[in-house]
This record gives sequence, structure tokens and C-alpha cells, in this order.
Amino acid sequence: MWLGILLACTSPQDITTCDVKAYMKNAFASREACVSEMDAAAKYAATIGLIARPYCFSFKTKNI
Repeated sequence: MWLGILLACTSPQDITTCDVKAYMKNAFASREACVSEMDAAAKYAATIGLIARPYCFSFKTKNI
């Protein structure tokens, strides 16, 4: 499984303007799906004036 994360900042010179958001709708089944969705999110963020970097992290699930 893959988790999508977006790092978004309003200023490239000031780290305090940055925020990290996780894509919480669902986990992605493949890296490709995660990258595609997070790239789209970063492009959207750029249209509203944010500097954004998408990331995808793999994780393992455990059934209880």
C-alpha cells in the first residue's frame, strides 16, 4: 500500500509557511496510482499560489 503526502508552502524562503497534508481518502494500491494522484494535487496547489512537492511512501498493513 502507498500513502500520498503533499508538502505545500506559501513562501520558498520561509519554512514556517509550509504544511504537510496526507491524502486521507484512501491508500493507493500501487506507486504509480499514488504518484499520478499526488502530482495532480501538486499541480492544483500551484494554480492557487502554493509551492508544492508530492511524495509517496510505501507501508505494510497488518490484519488484526
